[in-house]
Formats: sequence, structure tokens, C-alpha cells
Amino acid sequence: MWNAIRAEFIKLTTTKSFYITSLLYVLIATGLAGMSAYGTRQLAQNPEFAGSEVEFIVEPRGLVFTLDVVATIVMVQAVLMVTSEYSRNQSTATFTAMPRRWRVAAAKCVLYAVVVAILSFLTLILVLYVGKIMGGEAASSMQIWGDDYVQHALWAKPVALVLSIVFAMGFAWLLRNTAGALLVVLVWSLGLELILGNMLPRVGTYISGYGPFNHLTAFQTTQPVIEGPDWDPIVSGLYFAVWAAVIFAAGLLAMKKRDA
Repeated sequence: MWNAIRAEFIKLTTTKSFYITSLLYVLIATGLAGMSAYGTRQLAQNPEFAGSEVEFIVEPRGLVFTLDVVATIVMVQAVLMVTSEYSRNQSTATFTAMPRRWRVAAAKCVLYAVVVAILSFLTLILVLYVGKIMGGEAASSMQIWGDDYVQHALWAKPVALVLSIVFAMGFAWLLRNTAGALLVVLVWSLGLELILGNMLPRVGTYISGYGPFNHLTAFQTTQPVIEGPDWDPIVSGLYFAVWAAVIFAAGLLAMKKRDA
């Protein structure tokens, strides 16, 4: 297993897309946080709002949200780690070198999950400090290490991204096609459940209330799913984990039968 992880590490770190997606993840998240905080700062200093009841302050919740905006970037890379080998006809050589094919899938998943967990944790800290600096006086009351929401986000965001990686790789193994896998993963993660929930009159409530990504959001924000079960955030996280595990297992089964 260790040899498989080492092999995947070499392949990952010699791929340009890995560095591009990782850099985009960090830059876009910090850029959005900085612009948001600076915009709030400008509004707070605007004389037109002097004496107004509206208070413009930089809050951690808004800064942390920037990581949700860029989460799809690492999901794209997760899909590419699987489908790029099929598009380049490298899968045969990989499976020949590693007859126990489940180890290839496990190595890819474990390796990138660790990378994403570390990357998201460090990016979250960077986002918070950039927001505090750019926010100026509007961020003077913001507590980075003393805020309960931040304390939850510091571990919940990396865990949520890791689960998203498992979910994305599962569909990549199922479909083997980059465009198809990305279409399913991106459309589903970017709001399919909410759209179907509003469009379908009878079953829409159940789709929205029990949609896996809605519960992943609930796990991260500690807010219950609208029109969904009143579950604890941890339960919502476990619910998504079950979805991710089932899809990943289905992908492994399809890979074993199809590529045998």
C-alpha cells in the first residue's frame, strides 16, 4: 500500500494541473476574503452611513464561506486524478503494476485527501488573517482563535473537503470520463438538490431535505437543513460520509468488473 501511495505521489507532483488547482484554490479564497473585508471596511468608513443603525463589521462566518466557493476546484482535481489516466491510456500500465486494483483507488484517495486536508486548513487560517488585516477597524472585534464558529470550521472544513474528494473520485471511477464525471459532480454540488427541491412539487421537499450536499453544508455551518430532519451537525456529516462511501464503493466495483 505504501508503494502505491508513493507512486501516486510522484504522479501527482509531476502534474501541472495539481499545482494550478492548488494555487487557484488558495489565491481565489484569499482574494475573495480580502475583497469582502476591504469592502466592508470601506462601507464602515463611508460618511453617508455615519450615525446609521446599520453596523458594518467583518465576521468570521463570511470569511470562512470563501472556502465553500472554491471547494469545487479541488473536486475537479480529484476527478482528474482518476480520469486522466484513462484519457492518456495509462490505466493498463498502472493496473499491471498493481494487480490489486483497489489499492490504486485507495492510494489516490488517501494521498489527495491528506493534501486537501492540510491545504484547506492552512488556507482557512490565511483567509481569516487576510480578512482581519484588510478589514481594518471593521474587523477589530473579530476573534480568530476565540470564535466558536471558527473553532468548528478549523476541523469541519478539512473533513468536509475530504468527504467531497471521496464523493468525486467515486463518480470518476464509475464514469471514467472527465467531462461526464465533472458534469455530475459540479452540477450536484453546486445546487442540484435545491433546484429539484423547488421544481418538483411532491418529492422536491424530500430531495432537498435529504440531499447529501445540503447535509454537508449543515455539517459545516451547524445550521439545520431547511425542510429537512432536525439532525445534529455531526449526524449530517456522517450522512454525507455514507453517501460518499457508497458511491466510492460502487466506483471500485465498476472498476474491478470493467477493467478486469
